[in-house]
Amino acid sequence: MSLPAPMTLAEVRDGVFTACTINMDGDRGARALKLVDRYINRAQQELSRKAWLRLRGSSDITLETDETEYDFPDDMDSGRIMDIMVRSATTLKWTRLHPDPSQPMRNAGILGGASRPLAYWFDEGAIHITPKPDILAWDRLQVRGFRPVYRLVNAEDLVGVDGEALIQRAEILVRPRMGKIVTPDMLQSHLAYVRDIASDQSEGGSVMMGGDTSAKCNPEDHEGGLGGNYAWDESWQPPGYPPLY
Repeated sequence: MSLPAPMTLAEVRDGVFTACTINMDGDRGARALKLVDRYINRAQQELSRKAWLRLRGSSDITLETDETEYDFPDDMDSGRIMDIMVRSATTLKWTRLHPDPSQPMRNAGILGGASRPLAYWFDEGAIHITPKPDILAWDRLQVRGFRPVYRLVNAEDLVGVDGEALIQRAEILVRPRMGKIVTPDMLQSHLAYVRDIASDQSEGGSVMMGGDTSAKCNPEDHEGGLGGNYAWDESWQPPGYPPLY
């Protein structure tokens, strides 16, 4: 089953304006647009850095004859890669590649004949594989990990965190600036939702791109996702509000 598509900035904007009961097409909505975008971006950073609600994702790369070097996909976070897979052209099943092969293995694979890619490493922002791919038998690579978090500017820009949590968080930040109240039940509901999403995050390791090698990261580094024992403290709460528990 494929992962759900991330929301766009336009979809999150619409959600925030609707939640704040502001007509986006009216004069007030036009004046509020920059403010809403400002707090959507702030909320995305807070959800990414404090709650680690990053979206899982994957990106496919078509293999080419005798080609062992491929550009890293722009729609994936190079610091949070969990696996790189290769697909059988006949069965369409995916097989995991091993990270960071030895130098003799790299040389032998690149200089030898075409077969199933067995290992990968990173160098200068590119993915290198070995051996050379037999594209009649193995046709695609798939990068699996987490989507990047970029500043959202254009309506079609994709968010890098859970969309519903982002709408909720941005609404909480926008409401006081629009003369609207934030009720305790809104805060409680948001915190409960964030906890539920965070508890589903993977505890598996991830791969960090670093020079000419890659290395597995421990889950406690929060690179592969948030573990279930994270200590939720009052620093998570929106500023200026009383404790929620």
